[in-house]
Amino acid sequence: SGHEPIDAVAKAVARLEGAWALGIIIAPGRLVIARNGSPLVVRGEGGDVVVASDPAATMDVPGELRALDDGDIVEIGALDAPGQWRWMRGDGSDQPREPIAESALSSLRAFAASAGRSADEDRMGGEIAEQADVLDRMIARLAPDVAGGTLWRDLGVALPESVRFLACGSSYHASTAIARTLSSVAGIPTAVVIASEFDPALTAPADLTVAISQSGETADLLRALDRSAGPVIGITNSPWSSLARRSDAVLDCAAGPEFGVAATKSFSSQIALGVLLSLAIAKRAGRH
Repeated sequence: SGHEPIDAVAKAVARLEGAWALGIIIAPGRLVIARNGSPLVVRGEGGDVVVASDPAATMDVPGELRALDDGDIVEIGALDAPGQWRWMRGDGSDQPREPIAESALSSLRAFAASAGRSADEDRMGGEIAEQADVLDRMIARLAPDVAGGTLWRDLGVALPESVRFLACGSSYHASTAIARTLSSVAGIPTAVVIASEFDPALTAPADLTVAISQSGETADLLRALDRSAGPVIGITNSPWSSLARRSDAVLDCAAGPEFGVAATKSFSSQIALGVLLSLAIAKRAGRH
């Protein structure tokens, strides 16, 4: 009572603990959205606005796609008054977040194009069969940059003397393979930590953290990064994700959409990308 909707929502969420992605209907055509710890994006142009947890749900809507960060609150005005959005960012700014680059959404367009496939199609079998092409494309794209030394240079991160890997689930298993490779080819000490068990007081410090997540929205991983010091390289299949925005540098698996619950092409692409990163570090260190 007595507050504008966006201010009332700000006062309400300040009392909350945990994670949320909220869409609060104030009146027809008037909406306040808020995010903390859960993904939330908004896309709109003119009178068409879509709010979703996944950018894939917005691909048929014109306009720029923006992702909210933790603490952000946005009021979207009446549909007969397009463009009247008010931002209240978690960092205190009232400026809209930068739109996600269209180049980062290419795999989502593939997702949209494949969404009409038959429901009885063996999607996982198809994704397993795609692995060879995914890895061929990755090696063709990145191997010259590894050999020429530009892959590591373009990441803009200092050469580490120790590396910590943070991940969960299948990404954790990919991390163990990558860590062994990095230690072998570059002679750099590595540690692999399940993100949900990360405790900075019990974990040896590292010069660099490599965080791996297919979706880039793994909650345990994002929480671990909040307690991890130093630069972060994110390896993800979702270059628009929270992990990508949280990282100092990002390596895109570019495996395309993965419908199967069990990781297939995203897992193999994580390992291949990690091996290429290991070779890039070894070359920069003069050890390969």
